[in-house]
Amino acid sequence: MFYTIQSMADARQSKAGWGGDGTSSRGASKRRPAGEASPVLEKSIGLLQVRYGPRVIQPASTLSHRSAPPHVSTGFVQLDALTGCGGVPLGAITLFTGRTTSGKLTVAYKVLANAQRTSGRLAGEHRSREAPLRGVAILDLTYTANPDYLARCGVDLEHLLFARAPAPDQVMDVIFDLARGGLRLLLVDGLPDLLRDVAVARRFDAVLPELKMMLASLPCAVLFVDEARPPWLRWLRPESGGIAHCAALQVDLQREQWLEHGRDLIGYRAQAQVVRSRWARGGQMVPLEIVFDDTVRARETW
Repeated sequence: MFYTIQSMADARQSKAGWGGDGTSSRGASKRRPAGEASPVLEKSIGLLQVRYGPRVIQPASTLSHRSAPPHVSTGFVQLDALTGCGGVPLGAITLFTGRTTSGKLTVAYKVLANAQRTSGRLAGEHRSREAPLRGVAILDLTYTANPDYLARCGVDLEHLLFARAPAPDQVMDVIFDLARGGLRLLLVDGLPDLLRDVAVARRFDAVLPELKMMLASLPCAVLFVDEARPPWLRWLRPESGGIAHCAALQVDLQREQWLEHGRDLIGYRAQAQVVRSRWARGGQMVPLEIVFDDTVRARETW
């Protein structure tokens, strides 16, 4: 007499109608092809993309092929790398924050100068020496812009458009008109002065999403310079945080120490933190050294 020795797992599998290769003997012909998502999964992906946007979930195969968007360099190689997009992105809103003497305005002026050098082209393309410098503007809300310091930061004053809004409630109209006018970069300096008026601040926050959508179809960057705000301010004035939510890139700068050579003051060292970036992880920091004599220039730190 012969007996068949079979494990309990095999016995249960045979009783359930499953073959030894793990497939059902009753429904082998209904197997889904490899790589094909189930209808339930496809529906879930579609709902996520409708609710949060098409980039909320994507195939992993697309990640390695994603290239940096058109951009303008900040003039600091390490900061450019930290942004994830090579600098200040075109077609988006960027926010620089920091206290007075933190370096935020100096870095903004360096971006302005680099935008002049790359005006009329995407970053990385060649520009002939005969090509004119144009396509950048500064909207001075503080009435304190210093032409001498702009020039020392490398800005060509002959090809810089200088704008001032007639009234605070017309600032956003001026920004929209300038951005549509073919600029490469618009620097808006003095956001705290603009937002002191509650009514103006509310209108500013209300139209920011519209500005964000418009820029997405234009080769123009709008760079706002703002003061660092205490965290508790958002509880007293919830409307004051709209710019941070609409900015594709936010960089906060803090002065760390003055740089001296003997008894002479030659510059300062600052810490730049990428608070928010659409292309990189936020929270990363990098030291910057800004030195000045006849010109204001970046000095690499390691």
